[in-house]
Amino acid sequence: MLIRRGSAIIFLVLISRPILAAGESRAGFYLGPSFGWSIGSGYAFDWHIRPYSDKYGLDYHLGGNCTYSFGGRVSVGFHFLYQRGTYEWEVTSSFLPPDKGSESYHFWSTALTGIVDIIQIRNAAVFLEAGAGLCWTDWGDFKGMYFDVLGGPGLRIKLSNQVKSPALAFRAAFHHLIDPGEYDTTTASFFRFGASLEIPL
Repeated sequence: MLIRRGSAIIFLVLISRPILAAGESRAGFYLGPSFGWSIGSGYAFDWHIRPYSDKYGLDYHLGGNCTYSFGGRVSVGFHFLYQRGTYEWEVTSSFLPPDKGSESYHFWSTALTGIVDIIQIRNAAVFLEAGAGLCWTDWGDFKGMYFDVLGGPGLRIKLSNQVKSPALAFRAAFHHLIDPGEYDTTTASFFRFGASLEIPL
């Protein structure tokens, strides 16, 4: 019985050491670039069938991240992103001349988030991230400043065994844009998938 208890204690100590070390190694500021792709969801990004059909789609995004880790499982992050999109149209009415084309549009967003590592094993961590920010747009019915509420999972992989190591972070986040003055009439949702490099300062 004593041998079993002793073996269990040793096992718990062995598996807890890399978990604790992974958290402690994260203490401090991290900066780095980010990039990825976005996918629109719902009416705001659907094809609108009229005498002419049109659609606002989302493409790639580029930006930067600043993260501060408190040394355990909790961090805070600041994100600044440029989002590119494509507006497509096609005239299908027999009463209008045929026409088809596309043009690009873009918007900017910032967000402040909280990050909690839910699983830490050696040089990797699975985390959940949620927060809010602002989005400046000028496309379709969306013009001006909007609130941006976001959240989703992520995976962080350290690139070395150093105490403070650079890392790659992969994120999937759901975003919901809210018009501060007209919530019932102007909202949009989309998904962002991206990767970022986190470089310790």
